[in-house]
Amino acid sequence: MATTFNNNLLSFIIIPLLVLAVGAVYVRFYVQQDYVVQYEIDCNPTRHSCFVGCETEDCSEVYYFAYIYRNAANIKSLCGPDITDCEAAASCSAVERNCRTEYCSIADETSECSLTGSQFDTL
Repeated sequence: MATTFNNNLLSFIIIPLLVLAVGAVYVRFYVQQDYVVQYEIDCNPTRHSCFVGCETEDCSEVYYFAYIYRNAANIKSLCGPDITDCEAAASCSAVERNCRTEYCSIADETSECSLTGSQFDTL
């Protein structure tokens, strides 16, 4: 038995570690839903500096949006599995950790931003 263990030492260590790693990933992502998701929310360009998106190819119709980052378990507890028509998914609550809204920054040259009234004064 000792000879078999010594010859297959790598198999006796790697296989249980691989099973434990896969199990830990499964529990974290599928059971606990411990990950952050990012999605777009509507943005009011008169109050915030919003990202600008195009509805059509020629960009004749634009829409304004911001990004929100939230924990997946929090979203599911608020809205269920579908967040598309959930009003609570569009804003962070005061007690929710790891939730933030990202508005467009003029310093970010890769994004097109809307300009709010206060930003017109600084240009």
